[in-house]
Amino acid sequence: MTETTIPDTAPDADPDMTVDNRGRGCASGIARVQRALEDLPDGAVLVVKSTDRRAKQEEFTMSKHESTAADSSARTTDETPWKHLASAEPIRIRDPLAEVLGMVPDEEPLVVTFADVAKAAGHACPAVAGAYRSTQLALERLYPDGYPVRSDIAVTVGGDSSDSGLGPMANVIRHITGAADETGFAGFGGFGGRDDLLSFGDVDASGRAFRFERTSTDAAVVVSFDPSATGVDPDDSGGGAMETLPRIVAGDADADEATAFRDRWHERVQRILDAPAAGGPFTVEETG
Repeated sequence: MTETTIPDTAPDADPDMTVDNRGRGCASGIARVQRALEDLPDGAVLVVKSTDRRAKQEEFTMSKHESTAADSSARTTDETPWKHLASAEPIRIRDPLAEVLGMVPDEEPLVVTFADVAKAAGHACPAVAGAYRSTQLALERLYPDGYPVRSDIAVTVGGDSSDSGLGPMANVIRHITGAADETGFAGFGGFGGRDDLLSFGDVDASGRAFRFERTSTDAAVVVSFDPSATGVDPDDSGGGAMETLPRIVAGDADADEATAFRDRWHERVQRILDAPAAGGPFTVEETG
């Protein structure tokens, strides 16, 4: 077993390179861990001890194949105390910039979960689930033999940004694919850019429609999502299921009403995430 210690401070430390108290160290300490990991035999474990007496955890272990970031365990563990959250297959997508910067190994994907987009949106609803599943279906069709790649995906959201539900749905698509409007990241010297890859406009399909293009091949698909097939249609404020929500917000609903509403709500979200590419609320068509 190998031991190393990360100091809290170093006289020559660049203040812009120091890590937070979870990392319990500075750039020189992280470099020390990296060097120790390089020399670590396969299957061995590195024990990293902190000199920070304020830290809640005085040491942690790291194998050779784990991230060299000292706070990696905290960054990869979802500590959100979920009560209700639908489940979905994660979306794996490569990000060349993340690879160049050494965040992930070359040609290995980032993993985006439904929990990730739900946290970014602040809620899980049929629109958020519909955007997640639409993106998933589109990427499966556009990249049948490998991982989808950020900066290679352009998206047109059918309609106007002010249309009901479309803004939040576009945000979900952006969160997954990286495709952004003019405010998006322009890249380093043009590499890894994703600005001007998401727009609102005409998409020839019914319902909530999205056109996804693989720019490296010009292949494209249109995914159409029919919210009314889920029992909650944003165009009519969600129908009967939404009638209980104002009572819950006002504190007028009893516990049974609130529980019944939440169960119905998340059941609908789950049905969307489980829906097939055809024969349900979604259709996927290749287009030129």
